[in-house]
Amino acid sequence: LLRLGRGLRAVAGAQLVTDQLTWTALVYISGGVQSGATSLYGLTCLSGAILLGVRGGLVAAGAAAVAFLLLCTGFITGALHPPPDQPLEAYLPHGSDWSYPIVVNLLALGVVAALAGYLAERLRTTGGDLEAATARAEQAERLAALGRLAAGLAHEIRNPLGSIAGSIELLRTGGTLSADDQKLCTIVEQETARLNDLVGD
Repeated sequence: LLRLGRGLRAVAGAQLVTDQLTWTALVYISGGVQSGATSLYGLTCLSGAILLGVRGGLVAAGAAAVAFLLLCTGFITGALHPPPDQPLEAYLPHGSDWSYPIVVNLLALGVVAALAGYLAERLRTTGGDLEAATARAEQAERLAALGRLAAGLAHEIRNPLGSIAGSIELLRTGGTLSADDQKLCTIVEQETARLNDLVGD
């Protein structure tokens, strides 16, 4: 599906749910409700926010909350038993000891999902601003290069124009030109002056 480039958001969502189920299996074998592996749920919330923005963080947090609550409910109702190699006391807290780890883990999930979503959106906004600034900088660099080229070209055109204008002035003041040649010299002087003005503009 990744190679085809189709349904990528659905694939990402399915991956987030699968990750949370995997973490739930790890929580089950490493201590149940009181397992430290519950912190891995937050990692997937962060990944979801990076991949899909706020929606991804919420999908990951929702999947984790449902999976964790089902695991806790299974232990509380007796439908789920600890792994055979684990002590029963580690998995089955007494009385109201259930509520504290459940509430703390769910609250942590919500905070991590909200924070990850917020940071992912800020990162997207900043990334877009950075791309725009980079594009403006590249355009300014192209314009600066064009300006340097134009200045160099203008200098190279002005040098021959100056030589032409000086040579025509010397021809005209030499006194050996006919009236028609004098008119031609005047035309050449006017056109070189016009070209010089164009180059200056």
